[in-house]
Amino acid sequence: MRGSAHVTSCLRVGCRGHSGEEVSIIMSLMQSWVFCLLIPTCFTQNVVITQEPRSIITRAGSAALMRCEQKTSDYEWMFWYQQRDGHGLQLISTQLRGDKPTYEEGYKDGFQVNRTENGKISFLEIKSPKPQDQSLYLCAASDAQ
Repeated sequence: MRGSAHVTSCLRVGCRGHSGEEVSIIMSLMQSWVFCLLIPTCFTQNVVITQEPRSIITRAGSAALMRCEQKTSDYEWMFWYQQRDGHGLQLISTQLRGDKPTYEEGYKDGFQVNRTENGKISFLEIKSPKPQDQSLYLCAASDAQ
């Protein structure tokens, strides 16, 4: 991807699967080739993308919401990925500024992506986290698909 900077935010969801048990969610930032774990801001190529909040504690069945913001860039494309332990990245959703998000198979129910009008902020909501949702969730921004 020409001139692109992929800075990702990570969400780790942990749960035990019984109703009412706590689901622990840990978020951090990751640059495509350099890990910036548990740092609220990651700098690369004069690009700053932030993730808030750094962590979330929620109950099983309660929604989990992540926010990814391009502070110093204005890339057209934003992506959300899932990475389960021991597996590669799986694309959840892509969204071109001004368009509706597209979802990959397996992510059309229970996941919702929204992007602000100016296109610099993307939200990923896991509507009701389940044990199988225990993963890292990664946000990326790019000037090309």
